[in-house]
Amino acid sequence: MGTTLTGCLDEDDPENSENILYAYMTVGDQDADNVYTLYADGGGIIYPTPASVYALTESYSGLSDIERCYFGMTYQKENYSTDGNGNMIVRNATLKYGITIPVDTIMSAEMADSLKVTSSDSLYQASDWEGFWGYRGYLTATMNLGYSYNTSGTIEPTVTMVCDSIRTDSLFVTLCYNRHASVSYGTSTFIRSYSLNRFEGKIPGTDSILVIARMKGLSGKKFKIGREDLTTGR
Repeated sequence: MGTTLTGCLDEDDPENSENILYAYMTVGDQDADNVYTLYADGGGIIYPTPASVYALTESYSGLSDIERCYFGMTYQKENYSTDGNGNMIVRNATLKYGITIPVDTIMSAEMADSLKVTSSDSLYQASDWEGFWGYRGYLTATMNLGYSYNTSGTIEPTVTMVCDSIRTDSLFVTLCYNRHASVSYGTSTFIRSYSLNRFEGKIPGTDSILVIARMKGLSGKKFKIGREDLTTGR
C-alpha cells in the first residue's frame, strides 16, 4: 500500500507494440525542460516524458517532493540503450502508473525505547517478507502485514526501523510493526523505504556492508550493500 498516482498499464492489448517496464525508483533532479532523472533500483536510469509526469500528477513538477516510487511505464525499443557497465538507459518513457513509497529515517535504539516503539505490547507479528534490499541510499522492505479499519477507512500500520547496533562492516536493524489495533481487518502488501544517509562514515570497515534485519514473527533477512549505497544520488 502507498499513494497511487494514477491508472494502470494494459498489458493484454495486442496492438500495443511498446515495451513495458516496472521498477522501484529513486526520483532525481528535474532539468530545465521538465525532464526528471529516475534511478532504478539495481541499476539503470529512466527519463520520463514531461507529458506523462503531468498526466500522473497534474503538474510538470509533480515528482519534486517524492523520494521513492514504484513505477509502471512503456517505452519504444529505439529509446533503450545501455551504458559501459551494462546498465539500462531509457529515454522518453511514458509513465502509466505509480505508487509513492513512504520514506522514513532509521531510529536509534535509545530514541525507540524512549518513544516506546519497541514495547512488546505494541508490536505485532508480520505475515511475510516479500522483499528486502538496499540501494542508492535506501533500505526498502515489502511486507505482508495485517491492518485495521474504522469508519474513516483503512488504518495503515506503522513500521519503524530501529538501528540495534553497528559493527565492523555490519548494520543490525529491527523493523517494529504496530497495526494500532488488536483485531486485524485484513492483510495486504506494504512498502516502506528507510534513508541510510546518517550512516555514511559511521560503519567501520573497508569493503561492503552486511545488513541484518529482523522482524517479529519472521525469519531474519541479510544481504550486502556497497558503501556507496549509504548515500543517495539525488
